[in-house]
Amino acid sequence: MYKGLLLIIFTLPCFGMSLQEIVNSFDIVDTVPRLENSVSYIDNVALRGGQTQDQSSGDIDSEVEVRLSLKGLKEQEQLEQLYNNQQKRLEADRLTSLNKELGLVYRLFLKLYFGKTEVEKLKKLKVIFQDEIKVLNVYIKKDNAYISDLISAEKKSHEVEKQLTLKQKELSRQLELLSALLEKKLSLNNIPQREKLLSLKNLVKTIREEKTEIIRENLELERAKLEYEIEVGDNSKLFDFIQFDVDRRNAFSDTNDLETRVGFTIAVNLPFLREKSKVNEKFINKLKAEYTARYEQKATVATLDQIKTSVLSNAQSLEKLLESSYLATAKKYLKTYQRSKGVDPLKLLTLNHTIVEGEVEQAQLTSQLYISYISYLEERGVLAKYPKKNVIASNFREVLL
Repeated sequence: MYKGLLLIIFTLPCFGMSLQEIVNSFDIVDTVPRLENSVSYIDNVALRGGQTQDQSSGDIDSEVEVRLSLKGLKEQEQLEQLYNNQQKRLEADRLTSLNKELGLVYRLFLKLYFGKTEVEKLKKLKVIFQDEIKVLNVYIKKDNAYISDLISAEKKSHEVEKQLTLKQKELSRQLELLSALLEKKLSLNNIPQREKLLSLKNLVKTIREEKTEIIRENLELERAKLEYEIEVGDNSKLFDFIQFDVDRRNAFSDTNDLETRVGFTIAVNLPFLREKSKVNEKFINKLKAEYTARYEQKATVATLDQIKTSVLSNAQSLEKLLESSYLATAKKYLKTYQRSKGVDPLKLLTLNHTIVEGEVEQAQLTSQLYISYISYLEERGVLAKYPKKNVIASNFREVLL
């Protein structure tokens, strides 16, 4: 009986899933299909054969013709490189897609994780303001000077209630999105109360020590260059095809003697007479790829700099809040007043709502910090590099980049 009860308890959805478990449960396509490699030294083969018979003499002529178009060694190497480029591009597309999907999973989890804390604090804040309103209504009966305080408390209570409603709707939508990504029905109970994340100090250290300048293999530029070189080589061919002919016929019409003739033909091109539009088009594509690669490199650096600035700015705001004197003072006097007798309840409530407001802001700033850090890792391609690991865990020790 007890075993069955324990089994039921531990299979209920009220137990949270860690970020590592969520990352593990995300369906990842580990392999990409192998493209067909049809590279061959022989470009195409044409075979023609036939027989003709002279009606008057009855003589039969037999003829066989084989035509081969061949590739040169250099062209063969270029086509092999192009095939490898195609396979790499397929893999790169998969990693790019995976990186974006994992980025979305991380962001949704972080919004839910810190949003859950924010909702709890907002509910607590709502109760505090409601208690303040009750106390002030009692005070007003004795002294009208508390009217402005009552109006202020009612206004803050309304704002908190509005903020709470919006946050709950936001979390509900984010749960739907995360459930769809993981193909698993989730609730807020599945989001853990505590997750060991990378510390603020180590996060800032990682960002500051990373070099913004990155060099990536530009596969689109490589493809454009190869296609141009292949087209130039094809346009400059001196030999078009090789042809072999075998012809058997009667040597003389009045005898049965057969004569075999073997022919060998090499078709020669005149490159300067060939049409150049395809070569020109490939040249334009190559230049376009070069310009795009230059721009993308600079744009990537600019984007990373912008994200790093955002991460450090969020970290600085959080550090200032954690180090702020007003929160420390409020906590100090709340503790003192709670041990004292005859303390004005309004003072206790004011200190309480000051502290909880700070905790709400802390949850918001911490969420912004980790989400901006995930954007940084996504831009660097780190998420796809470690698809089954929680890269923002406190115990993550791999070199990120």
